Amino acid sequence: MKAKNSDRVMAKANAYISSIYRLLKEVKSEISVDFIQSDNKGLLITTTNKVTTVSNLKIIENILKI
Repeated sequence: MKAKNSDRVMAKANAYISSIYRLLKEVKSEISVDFIQSDNKGLLITTTNKVTTVSNLKIIENILKI
């Protein structure tokens, strides 16, 4: 993710967390997103300690595409 996009996501992190959580709940996923953090490599999305499936990661990835 480009730095510019990362900044946009961080500016609206609460909205993204809400959207990710809502969509994961809709697909009856057992994980939830706790917070989004920015680092020098991009974004770090922290979830609960459940195993995240590929489909869950795709949901998160699709939301964060800007």
